[in-house]
Amino acid sequence: MKRSLREWGKIYEHWLPQVQQATIPKILQTHPEELRYARQRVRWLLSHYGVGTIYEFGCGSGHISGYLHGLGYSVVGVDYHPILKTFCDVWQVPFQQFNMQRPREFPLRHPATVLTVDAMEQIHHWKPFLRYCLRSQFARVIHLEPLVELCD
Repeated sequence: MKRSLREWGKIYEHWLPQVQQATIPKILQTHPEELRYARQRVRWLLSHYGVGTIYEFGCGSGHISGYLHGLGYSVVGVDYHPILKTFCDVWQVPFQQFNMQRPREFPLRHPATVLTVDAMEQIHHWKPFLRYCLRSQFARVIHLEPLVELCD
């Protein structure tokens, strides 16, 4: 079952009180191999293909953005719901609110790399985002899907 952006907002609002306890979603804590493998894939891909500032679209709780920031990358977490800024603040990662289903321009630091990790399968209408990526002429666009389906 796909979730609407409004439903994701309610899920994140529920997570907010637990932010200081665990910024990595519980589902990833129960599937540590998925988190470990996602980090390894991202680290390898960016070491070979990453250019400039990394914009993680669909950053969610910011655990990948925070991980990359810890490795020294210039990272911006990008997601729909403004409450997600709180998660990015925990990781000390800048946050930009953005609707992937109705993209609009926002200031980018070029060269820029788009990164999506386990995010595209969560949105209903992904074609506008792909058109946005093509129109924006990013240096790289890197997309990774989960090995374990983490959400219904």
